[in-house]
Amino acid sequence: MKKLRRQSKVGMLPGSYYYVGKKRVDSLKISLLEYSSDHYRLEGDSSLIESTKSKESDFISWINVTGLHDAEKIGEIGESFGIHHLIIEDILNTHHRPSGEDMESIIFLSCKMLSLNRDVIESEQLSLVLGKEYLLSFQEQDGDVFDGLRQNIAEARGKLRKEGVDYLFYRLLDTVADNYFIISDHFEDKIEAIETSLINNYGESTPQEIQFLKKQIVQFSRQIRPFKDTIAMFIKEQSPLISSNTLIYLSDVHDHLVQIIELTEIQRDNLSSLLDLYVSGLSNRMNQIMKVLTVVTAIFIPLSFIVGLYGMNFKHIPELEWENGYLYVWILMILIVITMLGYFTIKKWWK
Repeated sequence: MKKLRRQSKVGMLPGSYYYVGKKRVDSLKISLLEYSSDHYRLEGDSSLIESTKSKESDFISWINVTGLHDAEKIGEIGESFGIHHLIIEDILNTHHRPSGEDMESIIFLSCKMLSLNRDVIESEQLSLVLGKEYLLSFQEQDGDVFDGLRQNIAEARGKLRKEGVDYLFYRLLDTVADNYFIISDHFEDKIEAIETSLINNYGESTPQEIQFLKKQIVQFSRQIRPFKDTIAMFIKEQSPLISSNTLIYLSDVHDHLVQIIELTEIQRDNLSSLLDLYVSGLSNRMNQIMKVLTVVTAIFIPLSFIVGLYGMNFKHIPELEWENGYLYVWILMILIVITMLGYFTIKKWWK
């Protein structure tokens, strides 16, 4: 399905907008949040005209667009805010890798917003456009990780209402990065569960679980690395839209992303070690089985010789005439077994 969507875009003229992704909401919605140190207004269902006017107001405006499937509407929103058509194409392409652009009048950044829902990792593309006094955010569906941030703005908690729009830009990125730690902790819990399972028993599904988790961690890392590089680019270029004070906070986000990447590398190494441990455990179990079978075989070799000897079809075998010959043979075989077991134990071949 993904390939078909990408192929259908081939040959289209620049400026022609096409949504690459899955439709996740029925209709596109625009919400407008305006604030300053002494002003707060939230419009849950704003119009495009009102949202466009907000960028000229004296307040900081956060315009959130939910639903990207209406490509024409997204194009109309982007053009009304003076966003380059190539950036609009990136916004509409939900399979696009995280990236960023500093175009002097605006800053564009896209990343993957991840959340954990009953052990299932859900991914959604988040695109941010930072202007002089406004911030545009584009999401694929309702619901995000910014509810606490909105509550802080509404209740005037913290520094948000006192800082500029670039600080809001930082706080959104910081919230996304903080949720990456939750995903990383989830991977860590899964690794510990697999390790415990390996210690207790060696299930047949363990290699599949390790490979599946390893694949998830690799995909997780691929989404974080370009995001980290984009933040590093903004810190290096020092755009006039981002104050020097906010750049310090962005450096902290960058450090968090570096830390998460290092954690994913450690987790991948741990999974590789667990896979080696699984293979080693299976080998040890096989060696134990082979050792038992070898001991049993070694014990029965002399016994087989004895019964084979007396099973020969010769008429004159002296012991055949003994009255207690059968008992003597049993005693001999039992003594042989006891002697061999004792010898194996002394040599530590048995334990």
